[in-house]
Amino acid sequence: MPWLVLFVIVVYGIFDEWLQGYVAGRSCDVRDFFSDLAGALAGLILFSFLTFWPAGLVVMATFIFGITNVTRVDLADLLPVTNAVFHLFAYAILTVLWIQCMQIFPTVKEVTKAEWLLLVIAGPTSFLIIVKSFSVVAGKDLAPSDIIIAFGAIVAVVMIFYSRVLFRRIRD
Repeated sequence: MPWLVLFVIVVYGIFDEWLQGYVAGRSCDVRDFFSDLAGALAGLILFSFLTFWPAGLVVMATFIFGITNVTRVDLADLLPVTNAVFHLFAYAILTVLWIQCMQIFPTVKEVTKAEWLLLVIAGPTSFLIIVKSFSVVAGKDLAPSDIIIAFGAIVAVVMIFYSRVLFRRIRD
């Protein structure tokens, strides 16, 4: 199956690059094809070692870190609304993936409700602190609104999951 996935990605990459030659302002570039191929290989390697939820968490964390710190474009200056939406959804998705990964480990199922809440909030919040600290070290502007939006997304997702668990226990 991995060979089929790799074949489909190679065919798609070739077709994508070929079609870009017909789009105004775009060009066919073999480096883009190899970037696509490298991403596909990295994904196949990642999914061969990790199950879905941990692999998704790694991909999402890498995506957030890359968009926030590695790209040359500053979303906050270019598109402020897009920047806010990015922080809202990226950290909400990261938190969902974190919660799903925590449910895999049997020791987490034995903690109290307060400990569970602390663990669930601590993971994504720690990642947020690391990403924003790296931004400062890299010389990027630190926008308090980004931190507030991201932390709000983390707390909202945790409250939704926690409410869902409580509702199920009341119903049962």
